[in-house]
Amino acid sequence: MPGPARGGDGPDARRLRTILISVCIALMAGTASVSGLNVAQPDLAVGFGARGAASPTPARPRGTPSTPSAH
Repeated sequence: MPGPARGGDGPDARRLRTILISVCIALMAGTASVSGLNVAQPDLAVGFGARGAASPTPARPRGTPSTPSAH
């Protein structure tokens, strides 16, 4: 494994820190937008007149039929 860059061969600590901070801010912005959508979703559904189940349908394991078979 190569050692740390010396003599301007690679990015310096300031540049790496800036990249890290930028990526962290982008991750926080993405998380905040998804959280905001989850909070606003019920109001949007009412505003658009959407109707659906009162509670979400639980996921079924793959290969499980959607309706139980009568045996």
